[in-house]
Amino acid sequence: AFNSVVWDRLALTVSALKGYRAARGRLPKPLDELVPAFASPSTIQDPLSGTAFSYSLTGDKDFELCGTDADSGKQGQACLKSAF
Repeated sequence: AFNSVVWDRLALTVSALKGYRAARGRLPKPLDELVPAFASPSTIQDPLSGTAFSYSLTGDKDFELCGTDADSGKQGQACLKSAF
């Protein structure tokens, strides 16, 4: 199962991405464009790795956001793909 703290932060980051897009008409290129108006630095940080979530644009309205998946003690990536 996906770590609940990671999931909560990913959900907050997606919410910030939606707010950014509504305000600016586009998604941010780097994730840190969300800070400080749409998210705090800790919101976009993976609590398990201590680094920013992996984020990439996969189209004009599409993105992939990834965090650490610590299921069964094995670390890997768990990703959300979304389109607005």
